[in-house]
Amino acid sequence: TFPSSINQIAKENLDNVILYPNPNYGELNLIAEIANDENLWIEIYDITGRTIHKVNKGELKKGKHYFNFDIRTFNQGVYFIKISTQNKIIANKKFIKL
Repeated sequence: TFPSSINQIAKENLDNVILYPNPNYGELNLIAEIANDENLWIEIYDITGRTIHKVNKGELKKGKHYFNFDIRTFNQGVYFIKISTQNKIIANKKFIKL
């Protein structure tokens, strides 16, 4: 089924991915929930669109998955993290590195 509104799309993204703490000084935590067994890709990119970190987490079982990233070496600024499967983008979230 298709979402009936922009608010529903936003709500689905908020329910599926949690990113904390934000703003952040060094260790970024991510909780992603996937609906089916599938490959999961995580990409972090800066405000200019340059990819900073990209990883394929491989075939994961449906449910919640927990990840953390060491971002201490990142420059201060605004970054985005995209979580996707082969078929769709689960979330695209902004975080701030202090």
